[in-house]
Amino acid sequence: MTKLASGVRLALPAEERFLGLACATAEQAAQTLGLGKGRTLRLVLAVEEVLGHLLRQGTLREAVELTLLPRASGVEARLDFAAETLDLAGMNVTARQQACDFAAEEDFGNLGLLLAARSVDRFALDQPGPGRFRLILRQHKDYPRPPAPEKPRVPPRPPLAFTAAPEQDELSWAVAQAANFHPAFELAEWMDRPGMVADLVQGGELCAGLAQDSEGRACGLILWTPPGKGVVSFRGPYILADEARAAVAELLCDGMLAQVARSETKGVFTPAAVADLPRGQFESLGEVEYELPDGTRRRFEACHRHMAEDMGAAVWSCPATEAFLRAAYERHFLLRDIRFVTPQGGRVPERSLFGTEVRASRAEAVLTPLLNGTDAGENAVRHACCLHAEGVRNVFVHLDLALAWQAGLAETLMEHGFRPVLLHPLAGRSDVLVLRHEP
Repeated sequence: MTKLASGVRLALPAEERFLGLACATAEQAAQTLGLGKGRTLRLVLAVEEVLGHLLRQGTLREAVELTLLPRASGVEARLDFAAETLDLAGMNVTARQQACDFAAEEDFGNLGLLLAARSVDRFALDQPGPGRFRLILRQHKDYPRPPAPEKPRVPPRPPLAFTAAPEQDELSWAVAQAANFHPAFELAEWMDRPGMVADLVQGGELCAGLAQDSEGRACGLILWTPPGKGVVSFRGPYILADEARAAVAELLCDGMLAQVARSETKGVFTPAAVADLPRGQFESLGEVEYELPDGTRRRFEACHRHMAEDMGAAVWSCPATEAFLRAAYERHFLLRDIRFVTPQGGRVPERSLFGTEVRASRAEAVLTPLLNGTDAGENAVRHACCLHAEGVRNVFVHLDLALAWQAGLAETLMEHGFRPVLLHPLAGRSDVLVLRHEP
């Protein structure tokens, strides 16, 4: 076991007898890193079930590395391993419909994966190289969901100023206050936990800016992801007053853009623009109609702004999406070299895996392909049907066009009722193609 400056790493032989050591290490490390007892046990359960499944499959080629790391809002467990084949289909959302079948057939490996996926707040899978995988299991701390504070009765007093590093208490108050001035479908899904937002900002996993009046009172809020070499995703601007809304919105967007301009970021975008967004500062990527939880329909607009000259890039496509992509690139003046996915004759696993993120306030779910499989089209439809049955009417798949296998999935997805609706420039490793399921 290795003690890291910010966590713990354990190298485990690929033998089932070391599973208990892994669980004990995960439990001790998670509690030491500040995760509460109940959530620690859920994270340990996920580690135990996933690692046990991998060991029982007998396809691991070398030792497994288990790493526990502190994160701004909780703890992250990573499993790094090399495998000849990988089947994690039990972690799909649709697996819960098969739970009784798993038990009846004594398919406890898939039942364990189902428990693991439901025990953590989020999971992701990366492939650093051929046959190499990193499974990330993330558990948040417990955060209260307080009601919105009393609505301010004094209008903001000019002059207004932008603050890029707000104090935690002021930021938490502003996040909670946003519910008084914006409908739920405009708020980011984690804004019902102001303490979590404050932790993410303090930990550098999220950036925030406040508009404050001459008395230092917050009258606006904007949130964005940390700048890098790709694009920044932002939410807002959220106006916390009934007066001077346009001026506050302009100040917030100008302040965010000034912060982002100091980095190598190539652009900023928002997947669902709020009503107060100054449209003149951004380019529309298109609109998509949603059916909200109350049954009403509303169109949401995705908006983008270039922060640097686009020097061009290469992306993958299948013939089914070529026309859509070429039209989008021409409309947004993006120089792209489109390469076509061709069958390589290699072995494709039977069962695919999709990550699922549900945003209840917009009755929306986003599916992200994590593992390719011959059943990808049918699996995506099973996800959509399962989510539709639970009232999630807006189901999307995001495909990163930097990855040939993801771009190639578009054809089978379109054969199963999905259609392309948006293109987000550089929102992943490269451009991200958004497809929607039409029930």
